[in-house]
Amino acid sequence: DSLKGFRDTYLQTNPAGKTFVSLYETHAPVVAREIGANEIVRDTVRDGVVLPIGGFVGFVGRMPAAVLLLLAALLAIAASRRLGARRV
Repeated sequence: DSLKGFRDTYLQTNPAGKTFVSLYETHAPVVAREIGANEIVRDTVRDGVVLPIGGFVGFVGRMPAAVLLLLAALLAIAASRRLGARRV
């Protein structure tokens, strides 16, 4: 719920945030399927990414740019790993 609130309050209210949400909604399902297909990756992402981001968003809700940059970086890393795996 706090992530939806963050999206609606901060991201959907500016062009950069709207672009990020659009990219996320386009690419996240593919990334989520890849993560979900591997138990080790799934546990690592949950413990090392999801839980800290949830805490981070709750703690620094007044710093939307920092959260946006963190999420964008994580999405870019996931996308680049996926593209790299295709080339092999």
